[in-house]
Amino acid sequence: MQERARLGQFLHAGENIANSNEIVSGRLKMKLSARDCWKHILNELGMKGQEFSLWGAYRSSRRPFTARATGNYIVIEGPSISSPRTISYTEFECVFGYYEDYVNLVPGMRPKIRDRCGLNSSYIITLIHEFCQG
Repeated sequence: MQERARLGQFLHAGENIANSNEIVSGRLKMKLSARDCWKHILNELGMKGQEFSLWGAYRSSRRPFTARATGNYIVIEGPSISSPRTISYTEFECVFGYYEDYVNLVPGMRPKIRDRCGLNSSYIITLIHEFCQG
């Protein structure tokens, strides 16, 4: 119940979330829009950040990286990243829109996301998977 209240703060009354993804946190399922998923990720990461391994529907790469919230941005760092990368909401929203097709293995989705949304897409997919999909 506490988890529902905490996640519920990100849902805005009257917002149309028909095209949103599903969040599974603590086994609680809720529909979240791209904006609400973004807010949830920023809140969970905090300034200290967290460590992750890349997740992908197509590959088994498990390269480690750290993500932290800095204002309204996410900063990605890791051993395979030469300098810190910054992810904006605009870039996140682009990837979020393709996430469902990506996990459903729609042909050609991986290069389409990279080409349309940018080189941070694999990190964004991992964050959506970790925080907004369960």
